[in-house]
Amino acid sequence: MTLAPVERRRITLLGDAGSVDLAVPADDRLDDALRRSGLALDPRVQFVVDRNGYQVDPATPGGQLDDGGLYAVVTVTGASRGKRRARAAPAGERRVDHGARWMLLGLAALLAGVLVSLVAEEPAVRMAVAGVLGVAAIAVAIASALRSDRPGAPPPIAMAAPVALAAVAMGAMVPGDLTAAGQLRIAVGLLAAAVLASVLAVCTADASVRAAWGTVALLVLSLAAVWGAALLLRLPIAAAAAVTLGLVPVALRALPSTLVNVPDGMFIDYRHFMSNRWSVRGAIPDSPAAIATADAERVVRASTARLTAGTLVLALATVGAAPLAAPGIASAAPLTAIGTIALFACVVLSMLLTPRHTIGRAARWLPRGAAIAVLLVGVAAVADAVGPTGGLLAAASVFAIALITAIVSLPLARGGSSLVWSRVGDVIEWLAVALALPAALLAANSIELLRGMIAG
Repeated sequence: MTLAPVERRRITLLGDAGSVDLAVPADDRLDDALRRSGLALDPRVQFVVDRNGYQVDPATPGGQLDDGGLYAVVTVTGASRGKRRARAAPAGERRVDHGARWMLLGLAALLAGVLVSLVAEEPAVRMAVAGVLGVAAIAVAIASALRSDRPGAPPPIAMAAPVALAAVAMGAMVPGDLTAAGQLRIAVGLLAAAVLASVLAVCTADASVRAAWGTVALLVLSLAAVWGAALLLRLPIAAAAAVTLGLVPVALRALPSTLVNVPDGMFIDYRHFMSNRWSVRGAIPDSPAAIATADAERVVRASTARLTAGTLVLALATVGAAPLAAPGIASAAPLTAIGTIALFACVVLSMLLTPRHTIGRAARWLPRGAAIAVLLVGVAAVADAVGPTGGLLAAASVFAIALITAIVSLPLARGGSSLVWSRVGDVIEWLAVALALPAALLAANSIELLRGMIAG
């Protein structure tokens, strides 16, 4: 009978008597391994720290230790014992950071944007506000990076605070009397946010947070490219916002399939199952002999962080672009008005239905909250375009939507499900995602743009 090898973590432990090399089984607790090795610790005065100086819980499984890591036994006496008790408090007694402070910072960025719009005619005041916001963005980014690998790290919503402050700070530097100043402010603001997110993706200590910041940087940079291209093509701000809205359903649908970064041979043993090579000189991907639990957990944490961060960016982009694209509903050009209405319908349907395939509260409810915001903006724009009876139409529409939602929520609350309705939802979702970008191009009056390019 062949026994499977036991997965171990090899660590070096420094103490008063020197260094000791240990091989801790992956499913064994750290304190049990130390006790069997004759290195029992007194929990009242001794504890283990990692190379960053952070305390390691004695109940930590060996699989969560760094292979080849350096740890040290620290003995405390006297006044330092009180600090140790504070640091070693049970997890339930620690103050949990739910993100209230970070959400307030994001709200502060929104209020700062309003302040910049009010003082746009005073260059000195505008530059002073931009400088203060820039310093605040850097300070918040440093605080977020330093706390990323500590207990009570900031929640995902905290990512909105530093990038929002950086975007408003850079946008405030653009004078308001320039042609297309609004588009330029949004473009340079997104570019500044992407640069800050890229820096945080490199400097943050925690691997999952680094992965999340990398996703934020990529998506925000893509949005900056869209607004920059619209600026070069001299498109109005409503057209750029419409294209942004049209890209969101496609990006949200493709986001989960682009998050897991593992070698090609991780899921399939190509040498065993592949009968024909796909190319003459192509190398067959190597498959790992075994997959460690710690490695799988690391990949899952990084992928989940990417999904949450990407969903947050797309939801915020949707909420920000909807009011800017709404004036197209009242456009005198029929194609633009029809395209804008179709765009709002596609965005709402796709962002309500796409989260059915994801897990996690943030990935499910952020798009749905953004869809509700887009729906309200669209209803208000249609009511304004209709005229005197628009208010009554808007109220009736909101009441009908609320009534339908209440009726549908009753069987869902009882745990009801239907395969037929699920398939109908899939079809509607596919159509909404497929038609969102063409509707956005129609709302952006791209036909007239192509006519002008061909005629010119």
